[in-house]
Amino acid sequence: MARLSTTSDEAAAQEQRLLNNLLGLYDEESRLYHQVLALSRQQGDIFRNSGSFQEVRKIMEAKMDRLDEIARLEAAEGQTRSLWEASKECWSSTARAQLHDALQAVGALIEEILLCEGENDRLLLQQTRKM
Repeated sequence: MARLSTTSDEAAAQEQRLLNNLLGLYDEESRLYHQVLALSRQQGDIFRNSGSFQEVRKIMEAKMDRLDEIARLEAAEGQTRSLWEASKECWSSTARAQLHDALQAVGALIEEILLCEGENDRLLLQQTRKM
């Protein structure tokens, strides 16, 4: 009987480690995506105020730095994600809900960035037509 308890305790500890790693990953991604969104908004302001393409280039480089960092984070946690996928049916509903909420928040940020970037593209086309 004690063996089952230990196995259950080990499974719970592994779940908590995986959950903490993934929540940490998504928190860090969220922080970086917020920075990308702020930079995208700055880029739009530059277009609206007929700023220079050098200013835009700096903003784009800063956005790429953040996106590269997100890619590095994703690659570093690849094994954690694989372990999650392999065992997610065994996870508690609380853990699954926490992870779902974190993923939803990151997804909402990405959608907001895409909308902002679409607007930036429109502003850029409008500005180039004036030239």
